[in-house]
Amino acid sequence: MAAVADKKGSQKDDCVSCHHSAMHSHASKEMSKQVLKAFLHDPKHKSFKGHKGERYRVKDDKNANELVKEFDIDDIPSFSVFMEEHVEEAHDIAMQMSRKPIEQVIDAFSYLKTCYPSSPYIEHLTRVTFMEHPRTRECILPPPEQTMPYAYFRENKMMWGLTRKGEDAMVVMGTNKKHHRKMNVLPTNAKFDKERNLAWWREDLGLLNHYYNWHLSYPYPPNPPRDRQGELFAYMHEQMLARYDFERLSRGLSRVKAYGPGSGWEKPLAEGFNSKMKFCSSRPANMNLGSAKAYTFAKSSLEELEKFKDRIQFAVARGFLYDKNEVKVKMTMNNLGNTILANEAL
Repeated sequence: MAAVADKKGSQKDDCVSCHHSAMHSHASKEMSKQVLKAFLHDPKHKSFKGHKGERYRVKDDKNANELVKEFDIDDIPSFSVFMEEHVEEAHDIAMQMSRKPIEQVIDAFSYLKTCYPSSPYIEHLTRVTFMEHPRTRECILPPPEQTMPYAYFRENKMMWGLTRKGEDAMVVMGTNKKHHRKMNVLPTNAKFDKERNLAWWREDLGLLNHYYNWHLSYPYPPNPPRDRQGELFAYMHEQMLARYDFERLSRGLSRVKAYGPGSGWEKPLAEGFNSKMKFCSSRPANMNLGSAKAYTFAKSSLEELEKFKDRIQFAVARGFLYDKNEVKVKMTMNNLGNTILANEAL
């Protein structure tokens, strides 16, 4: 009888668990619909300066959202996930926003999206906040290619599509005619380059999404490295390189050649590339990537990069390395990956 009772009790618990899961799933779906508001902008908002392709700053708006004013949120035009101060600012604001009622948070980001529809910083801040907020952690956020298509599709295609919709393309794209023309005429010799057959690889939505989501899930400091982050980093690059090799071989091209410190970096790179996307830098043919001018915000000199590479190779050969406290650490794939990532794990 006890066994029968236990079985019935177990079945009852399972039913209750399934009921809670269903309710939770329904609530998450409904919240996901509400979250969409934060990723939409109003093209008729009064803050637009459509004739110039510019807009007012939040600080200039007397009727700005209260939460935005409380945290003094404004755009960072040159935002980069590789700039520690940028990521730290986004992280700090996101942590504070995640403690506010979700309705206020959604309204605040809806306002910011209207003010800055093409801002990578506002997009990053919005997603980090929803990933941290207890009400939206389980929500499914819209794909980034839908909420910031300017970072995934060629600018001329975006301008054409927005114009057809009746929107001011210059405003939504956050650009102007001078910048638009300049960005689309940089010479790359692409028409005469056999590498053009694989140009799609560099613009593949799946790969671009993976790259974007990686920096959301595994951000630069202040967050400490997550479990096996270094191992995953190394594995991910190994698999991407293997896939790229196969794509090249299938099109009659050679495998990827090493290029970097100690591997031909002192010579110009013959192939050029211009994705014609708003936030992607173009690379003209025969560009010398070893030039300091190629890395405007790099914290390390080329000589230091050469030294780092030699040290990593030496550590791999001897089977151990030293952490930041000069303590000997066994060489593992996780430790190697964290070292290349240059995070604070070691």
